Amino acid sequence: MTDSNAALVAHLFRRAGFGLRRIDRNRFPVDDYAALVELLVAPPTAKRDDQSSLVIDAGGNSLPVLDAALRDAQTSWVRAMVTTRAPLVERMVLFFANHFATAYMTSNHVDATALVHQQATIRKHVLRNFADLTHAMIDDLALACFLNNDRNR
Repeated sequence: MTDSNAALVAHLFRRAGFGLRRIDRNRFPVDDYAALVELLVAPPTAKRDDQSSLVIDAGGNSLPVLDAALRDAQTSWVRAMVTTRAPLVERMVLFFANHFATAYMTSNHVDATALVHQQATIRKHVLRNFADLTHAMIDDLALACFLNNDRNR
């Protein structure tokens, strides 16, 4: 890989993912820039195997005490972002999770399971038609609960 190509690939992974790791150089065709862009935009369907129970190491950070299921879901998602074979998908899931803002609020019945399902809904539509994503989010339980849809008249 030439120096200019390496700089382009590194820039692409910073913008369309979460950076280029050494292992990504073996996973992706970094010598063929056009093929790499195509792979990021139209990734193969990947199985997600990150739903296992995870041990959390707080690392001395002062974070609020969270429900164990939420911590597991957050850790699982961060692990997916770092290890995914579809970094653009996970980057866009993060973007739209912020766009369709939902917060973990047990008082509104927005729990970790609802948030994980919301991520799955976003992931299903994220690189497709925005109108389909928007309609799917209208039916999303976490977003409806967060917006107090059960109390709207």
